Amino acid sequence: MLLIFVYCIAGLVLAFFLLPTRIGLTVQRQGEGQGLNAVFSWGFFVGILGLCLRIQAGKRYLSPIFAGRPLTFLSLHLGSETKKKKRKSADKKEEAKSEDAEQKTAEKTPSTPLLQRLAFFADLLLRPALHFLQRLKRPFGLYKLHVEGELGLADPGETGKFCGYLYGLSGIKNKYLDVDIKPNFTTPGIRGQLQLAIRFHLGYLLFLILALGLEIGMRWLLLRLVRPSWRPGFI
Repeated sequence: MLLIFVYCIAGLVLAFFLLPTRIGLTVQRQGEGQGLNAVFSWGFFVGILGLCLRIQAGKRYLSPIFAGRPLTFLSLHLGSETKKKKRKSADKKEEAKSEDAEQKTAEKTPSTPLLQRLAFFADLLLRPALHFLQRLKRPFGLYKLHVEGELGLADPGETGKFCGYLYGLSGIKNKYLDVDIKPNFTTPGIRGQLQLAIRFHLGYLLFLILALGLEIGMRWLLLRLVRPSWRPGFI
């Protein structure tokens, strides 16, 4: 019985890293002067289980996801935006004080020349960072991009021209892209909703991060061997 339980846990861990993770974002605006309603979802196991963050009327709710749908009756209220703004202002004051203290201590401590440091970190990080960015597109993919609503500009002629460009996008036959924007020649503003869903493989992404760390570590050892006299104060 214990062995079966261990196998089940190992299978869940493997599925967590191998199956794609789904991230969704939905932004909705009903009319001019009204706030934005947003839904951010993070689903594991191809979106079967996960968490959902909803922002409605300035209030935040966190709810679990089961079978791709948020369970709103199990929502947890996280507070409003005004309280967080006050906390951010207080945190900024504390950060400013700590930065002033750090600047004073940095002025007292001697440092190596700036150009020498930049050359060292360019040799250390530039090539691994480029390799990482080239490989980063592999674990990510687009599930769906759906844009629906009305658009009105101050000039009706500009409204028709811009919506004509958007109609050209809607003519593209793609199962991932769906654009349906209607012109509003009487009322300026933007109304509608945007739905974006992407997927990425967490296991492959962690593998790329591990490979990046190993490559940077090997280059650091080689640079220390090539330049034995180089001794930056923070390494």
